Amino acid sequence: MKKSYVISAVAAIAIAVLLLLLPSKPSTRLKEVGTGLFLPFFTTKKKVADSMDSLSRATKSADELRKRNLELEAEIQELRVRQQEAEEAIRQYNILADFVRFPDWERWDLVAARVIARDPANWWRTISIDVGRREQVRIGMPVVTPQGLVGRIIEVQGALSKVQLLGDEKCKVGAMLYESREAGIIQINNSNRVNPMIVDLDYLPSYSNPEQGDWVITSGLGGGLPRGIRIGQVLDSETVGYGLYKQSRVRLAVKMSSLEHVMVIRDWQDREAGDEQF
Repeated sequence: MKKSYVISAVAAIAIAVLLLLLPSKPSTRLKEVGTGLFLPFFTTKKKVADSMDSLSRATKSADELRKRNLELEAEIQELRVRQQEAEEAIRQYNILADFVRFPDWERWDLVAARVIARDPANWWRTISIDVGRREQVRIGMPVVTPQGLVGRIIEVQGALSKVQLLGDEKCKVGAMLYESREAGIIQINNSNRVNPMIVDLDYLPSYSNPEQGDWVITSGLGGGLPRGIRIGQVLDSETVGYGLYKQSRVRLAVKMSSLEHVMVIRDWQDREAGDEQF
């Protein structure tokens, strides 16, 4: 190793002495030749240095882009959460606005309530609401939404009540066709238990002719419910009981599976015939 260094040093000194001793023209020529030999190495070194600088800048730029990308993703997630909150606020506002616009606030004595529970063993048939004895709620009082009839109060405690939903086999309601005023009874038969949104309007007169889409409303017969609350719309009809009466399948107006807010009717005055609001 030391020998090679000595040889290189001697060669460099010899070349330097030779350049000094040579006349100007040969010396200049030799310098040009040497420069031509080493110039590619200097150029390559510069290119390598430039490439390293570019790579460093690119790496730094990529890191900044990744950082900025993470920041933007976090902002997008936050905006999505805010959008969901805004949409939920609008939805709740629209629900409450429907309750405020309910046409019978002045005619009926109503108390608003919130759905707080469902019975896991009877999910589609009962709900619990956050009003009870302290709000003068009593067993048998009807429960409604702006869309229509929900059911009846079947149990009352101090601060909550249980509601039997329309469509439960024990919740039978006097009803009638809105147009013809022909009366029957809303109940649920075995064939409709698979779909809690479908009930039957039984015991219509055999000569009645319910059509698909006809509205069914409460009849008020028996005094247990106000007259004229929407129940649902006719899907189809058939003659049953050996031709003694008609039976119509009715799709409920209220979607029982998504109830959040309801109203309990504590007292009411029946509407005049034909005065129902749709």
